[in-house]
Formats: sequence, C-alpha cells, structure tokens
Amino acid sequence: MRSQMLAGACTALLLSACSLMPQQTQEQGYAARSERQRAALQNWIVKASLRTQDRRASMRWQQSPNEFNVLLRGPFGFGSVRVSGNAQQVLIDDGETRQISDNPQQDIYQRTGMIVPIAALPYWLRGLPSPHSKSNVQRDELGHLIAIQQDGWSLQYQEYAETAGIAFPMLVEMQNAPWMLQVNVSKWQLE
Repeated sequence: MRSQMLAGACTALLLSACSLMPQQTQEQGYAARSERQRAALQNWIVKASLRTQDRRASMRWQQSPNEFNVLLRGPFGFGSVRVSGNAQQVLIDDGETRQISDNPQQDIYQRTGMIVPIAALPYWLRGLPSPHSKSNVQRDELGHLIAIQQDGWSLQYQEYAETAGIAFPMLVEMQNAPWMLQVNVSKWQLE
C-alpha cells in the first residue's frame, strides 16, 4: 500500500513538473520548421519590387544549386540589368555591355544607382543569415526571424506569408547607412 502511494505521489510530481516546462506552441514549431525548409531550398524563384531612397526596380531572382540568375528592371521595364553566375564567376549584362565582375555589388550600383548586396541576398530573401560571416538575429515570440545584423546591414522582416506550406518573408527592409533597400515580395515559386 505504501509503495502504491509513493508511486502515485511520484507520478503526480512528475506530471506537475511537466506542466511547468515551457511547451512549444504549434506556431513556434511551424516557424522553426519553415526556417529549416527555407534553408534546405535549392531551386526557387522570387519576384519582388525593390525601392531605395530615390529609385525603384523590379527583380526576378532564380536560384538553382550551382547558379543564380537575377533580372533587375527599372520602372515600366526600362533599363534592365541581368546578373548571373556561380561561385566562380559573375556576369553582368545591361543590354549594351557584358562584363565578368569580381565586384558585382559595385558594378550593379554603377549601372542602376542601387546598392544590392548580391552575395548575401539569396539568404536574406529567405529569412536566413548568410553563413559566410557573423550575424546577430532576433526572433519574435513565435520564433519567426524578425531582424538580422550582418556585414554592416540591419534587416527588418515585416511580414511572412505561406507558399507550399512554408512561411516566407514578404517584406524586408535593409539598411546600411546611408543606403536603404526595401524588398516587397510579390511571389515565391518553388521548383
């Protein structure tokens, strides 16, 4: 009898201890799962509008495991720049000149007047810090990434939306004084 009472007391104590442990909510699990799925993506397309202090453009970024292809277009389709490449080489084509670039961010700026952090952007667009340098991240109470500090840039993630069961960032504001870049995603497409 005494052993049954002791076992019952231990069971009650164990159950009460479990109820005091923080429980991961379903939404927190969804945020963490979405982030893992975004990190694992190898083939994707994102369409977005870009805005700086004084310029606007549309962007179509197509990513595959070994290469990327980015098309930037000015308002009403005027003034396009295509940036394509892989880990070894980046080609910039503005319709008049084609150039292999060892500094694509600078070369894009010279052609468009926009600072586009091309090396980190495939990560930042997906709501991930770049694995190539140190970063500080901040999450909301549900576990969604809401801020990244990396390579002199401050990123704020304003909203997420679901595509194929994965939460994707839809509005990203990036600042690296005096530069500002806002990315407003219109569509994520998974291949």
